[in-house]
Amino acid sequence: MTINKELLLTTKLKQLVIKIQNTIHACQVSSSIEKYESIYYCDRITDFQNIDANPTWKSEQANYVNQVNYNLSQQAINDIKNSDEYQSLIEYEIYNCTKIDDLSLNDFIRYTTDQLLNNQTFHEEKINEAINIFLNDINQLPFKRGVNVKLLGVLINSHTPLEFSINDYKIILRQIQVEDLEEKCIIYPYLEDSYLPRTNLRIDGIATIESYVSQGEEILNEVEKLLAIFRLFRVCGATYRSSFLYSKDAILSNRKISGTIGRIDYSNISYVISSIPKIKISQENIEAFINFYTKIADYIPVNLYSQGDRQAGMIHLLIAYQHYCQALLSKTRIEEKITNVVIGLESLILAENQEIAFRFCVRGAKILSLLNYSPIEVKKILKVAYNIRSTFVHGDDIELEKEVRKLDSNYQSQDFLLKILDYLRILIIVIICLSKNSEFILVKKDIINFEKRKFLELVDDSLIDKIQESKLQGILEDVKLIIPY
Repeated sequence: MTINKELLLTTKLKQLVIKIQNTIHACQVSSSIEKYESIYYCDRITDFQNIDANPTWKSEQANYVNQVNYNLSQQAINDIKNSDEYQSLIEYEIYNCTKIDDLSLNDFIRYTTDQLLNNQTFHEEKINEAINIFLNDINQLPFKRGVNVKLLGVLINSHTPLEFSINDYKIILRQIQVEDLEEKCIIYPYLEDSYLPRTNLRIDGIATIESYVSQGEEILNEVEKLLAIFRLFRVCGATYRSSFLYSKDAILSNRKISGTIGRIDYSNISYVISSIPKIKISQENIEAFINFYTKIADYIPVNLYSQGDRQAGMIHLLIAYQHYCQALLSKTRIEEKITNVVIGLESLILAENQEIAFRFCVRGAKILSLLNYSPIEVKKILKVAYNIRSTFVHGDDIELEKEVRKLDSNYQSQDFLLKILDYLRILIIVIICLSKNSEFILVKKDIINFEKRKFLELVDDSLIDKIQESKLQGILEDVKLIIPY
């Protein structure tokens, strides 16, 4: 679209706005503006406190809020659409091959009418801004999209929001406020009497992500990436109760998509709140978190956080991460959680069908020993975990009971689980980082594959050869710069 054509189109849109304003004025004079009332349910929060990043509150009987809005009648809308100003825009589209059509103009009329009737600050400056947004919409230019995420398992220990930007995404982490809890939910004219008041819902923190994007899914993927990075930064059950997707700079209905997306399984909610470790982000560790986020963001495969993307050659990493999350978030017995962790570890450090237990323990101990873990302790713990996994998988309840009793006599079960979860977390980060190392990359038909067997062969050789051990140590030294201990 040339500058002259854009100026002409802008002028025609302003003429349409003037027609809408005149129609509204005429309807106000004739008292034909339609009035409609909505009723909202709103949680009433009392005794709100946020001590040491641990918010508490009480939820009392709901408030019911009435909201009055105004509409033009369908006849008035038809008058606008039959006007010379409207027809001029339709003819402009025909002769200039723009993307303006009846549907897009309907969205523009609906938006402008609503703002003129219900927004007292919608004057000349705002009208010009709306026209610019509409022009961006029809030309499919990137627009500002955001998502507000109600986090569980993530505590923000800072009275001021923690804000940073990575790869064109602005991320804000903050403590919850009363307004986050006292949400309005419409019950009339839509849900009417079928709506049931909500219970006291737990939220630990708020994350807001904004960026200029072409598609809404991009920013939803960034939410999943943020959760994955929380879980890899520390062993924690970071998840979210819900997220609200919004568009700041869009008018067309196919771009102005907004709404709440649920996430958490409510049957698991008490378990998620009480039994899973939480991560605390504060002024003291925000720099370390941002540093980790910055470094890992470009390494982490898309299929770890995007359900719609399955990256070839990285299935072992996906399996490991899925089992890591299942052990963190699922409400299952301790032996099943340990089994999930072991399966995740197996997917990363096993590639054979013989001497599995020995290779599992020794390889895990060797890699982690070069990352500041005690190899003897790691080997011992991995052996106990592997025995529980084998007994659980084979379905021998008597032997499984013996193994669990043995575990309880030597370790606190939860502490043991956290240790092996930490081993899996570290090894996931190792493989993520090495998946960008040319030493272990095979590119075939434009598909990048990580050669796991080649890496495991280096680990095995390092057990018997000092040169290979030094080589492995050098490779892992680079990884150490990324790993958050």
